[in-house]
Amino acid sequence: RVEAVEGDAADEPRPDRPIVVLLRDRLAPLINRYRFQILCTSLLVTAGLAVGFSQTFEVADELPIGFAVGHPIERYFTLLDEEFYVSRDWKFHIAIVYGLDPAAPVSWEDDGQIYPTGWREVHPTINYLPGSELNFDDHVQEHIVRDCERAKEEYARMLSDGEAYCLLNELKAWRPDDFPYRDEKELRRALDEFYESDEYGWLQSNHSTEYMPEWAYFSGFVAAGDDGIKALWNTFNASMPQELKPGPHSIKPHFDAWSRYTSTECADLGCFHVIPMQMPGFDWTLYDFLLETLKVLSQSVPTSLACAFGVMLLVTRNPAVSCIVLFTITCVIVNVMSCIFVAGNKLTPYESLFTVLTVGLAIDYAVHVTHFYTQASGTRYEKAQAAIGDIGVSILGGAATTVFAGLPLFGCVSLFLLMFGIFIVLTSFWAILYTFIMLVPLFMVLGPQEDQCTLPGVREILARTRRGVVEGPTATYDTSPAAAAPPVDGRHPVEEAAAHHDDDHDASSTKRRSPLKTKYRSEFIS
Repeated sequence: RVEAVEGDAADEPRPDRPIVVLLRDRLAPLINRYRFQILCTSLLVTAGLAVGFSQTFEVADELPIGFAVGHPIERYFTLLDEEFYVSRDWKFHIAIVYGLDPAAPVSWEDDGQIYPTGWREVHPTINYLPGSELNFDDHVQEHIVRDCERAKEEYARMLSDGEAYCLLNELKAWRPDDFPYRDEKELRRALDEFYESDEYGWLQSNHSTEYMPEWAYFSGFVAAGDDGIKALWNTFNASMPQELKPGPHSIKPHFDAWSRYTSTECADLGCFHVIPMQMPGFDWTLYDFLLETLKVLSQSVPTSLACAFGVMLLVTRNPAVSCIVLFTITCVIVNVMSCIFVAGNKLTPYESLFTVLTVGLAIDYAVHVTHFYTQASGTRYEKAQAAIGDIGVSILGGAATTVFAGLPLFGCVSLFLLMFGIFIVLTSFWAILYTFIMLVPLFMVLGPQEDQCTLPGVREILARTRRGVVEGPTATYDTSPAAAAPPVDGRHPVEEAAAHHDDDHDASSTKRRSPLKTKYRSEFIS
């Protein structure tokens, strides 16, 4: 205790600020009076936004341009695609590759980027299968020829006019009596002779396109020294429209069809399918990237909510309070995502990333109010009122600063930064609003009182374990007027009795705790 200096005025409690009085004495009673109406209104708002979300949710069929709507570059690309698009004679080609590691055919240098691009100085490493795993002997040769024939016959719907480029099939047609060759060395010698023949020269001169003028590009092999083969590939003209966009909805039927082909026909040879070159506006790797983004989003949000629930349970030791908080932040996330998609946006990697971050922002204000609610005493209303009065000003200030921090991002030309600012503002708005119109009313209606639903603490569990009993003895205290006598030798009689009792055990025995000791405990917590 700090003693007052002689001559100073007697210590007096500092009066509460007007905003604290407003929140505690005006807002809290108002919320309590209309708590059921407020809860129903907030639930209806969330339900309405969820319906709008279900009607407008759509996965983007291509990556965003990267500039905000209305920016000159964004308008340029939009006009180019919508008004000046000219169909050219190019095709979607799918290559089936043999001899590379299907799990990781190419390894890129770790340059800190998740999507390798052509304009950076990246140096890929081709991962070939060792000769012990795949040797191009007579059995493998027949298998590869059969794969190409089955693609043209049983998988004809995946090809355009049955157009296929298969090197070993052309080799077999050139000298059918010699095929298949006994081992890889003889196959390599036959391929070298085939490359010098007039038949292969005809293939080279009659199968040219605007993008790749040589037939050898579509089907060939990678040499291993003078008499070996590392890998071999065949190419097919896929029946995919030229205007196809590289998004999951557009590509999924075609991608799944070729995945079934490779897993059914040549999985035992370790084959896989790729785009042999990046066509205009299309990249097969982009599909994998978008698909992985959706997968991460569907896993990360539930995981983040589960972590939030675990943290709340660890801090409050109260499952009921933790469930109320979890329900509140779930509604906040639904509201934020609904606003994003109802406004006309589609799910891109930007939205996926920011949605995961929304969970952390949404729980910020709720966890503060919950902490003060669990520490307060009294009825549900008294605990909620105390929480609003003690921390309400702080969370309002935090929400205001967060919103104002996000507003400057609205002026960015980068779509990534613009969407980041939108998510910050929307999340802070809905989080602080639902703290007062959903979390607090739920506490006033369903919140636990005193030690209801509170799990035992670690110290109590350890103390019970040391005593070797499930329920220890309960101390009794004299609550008569005499027990409230002035302290003797500087120590109150009740405090003397309490000194020989386990406080942790008393925390789980609220019904048997004396009113006077409860008063002392509440003063200690305060």
